[in-house]
Amino acid sequence: MRKGMIILLIVAIIGVCSFVVASAHTSHKVVSPASSSQDSLSNSNMQEFYRRIGDFSIEIKTTDETPTLTEGKAIEIAKKDVGQQISNEAESIMAMYVKLTDRPGGENSPALILPGTNIVMEDIPVWIVTFHGVNAPRCGPGPMFNSKGERIDVNVDPYVYGDLNVVIDANSGNVLEGFSYNIPKS
Repeated sequence: MRKGMIILLIVAIIGVCSFVVASAHTSHKVVSPASSSQDSLSNSNMQEFYRRIGDFSIEIKTTDETPTLTEGKAIEIAKKDVGQQISNEAESIMAMYVKLTDRPGGENSPALILPGTNIVMEDIPVWIVTFHGVNAPRCGPGPMFNSKGERIDVNVDPYVYGDLNVVIDANSGNVLEGFSYNIPKS
């Protein structure tokens, strides 16, 4: 869990430092079998998700490939990665099977090579597991803002309410990266 949180922190810092607003041309497909006990996000929450991944310069595409890893196993891995507190607190958990490309420098930049590996984050089949509506620890440099866009003192509350996303390789089951963003409280 500690290694996963460190990776999440590194990815968040990389995302913040290389923040370039680029319009991501995404297509998407939510994979959620009828027998799944997981909730799916509402349309407005899905729109926020797609807007935010564009802000992070992450592109997703549908894929017809069959993943080695099942949705249930991906959710299990993601729960272990984020810990019991966040897993239990989430208002809903959703898993999407897609091909992901992460270009932290913007739309025309090269794809991210994960630090310490030779994994190029371009068209990789992944499960993106979203923990919707959680209080996640704040991290990263710069000013923080609440869901209304008002600047807040980071010493006031060490947590931010939002969505926490864990990206898992759909073939190996390895956690590749994570990203989060704040959302308005309902």
